[in-house]
Amino acid sequence: MSEQEYYVPHGTYWPIIGSIGISTLFIGLANQ
Repeated sequence: MSEQEYYVPHGTYWPIIGSIGISTLFIGLANQ
């Protein structure tokens, strides 16, 4: 079952979403 999850094409978007999420998180913490 885990092999099928690795073949999901949407997985390419996760690094981008993760980078934006982490960046927004750091900016939010810096602004507090």
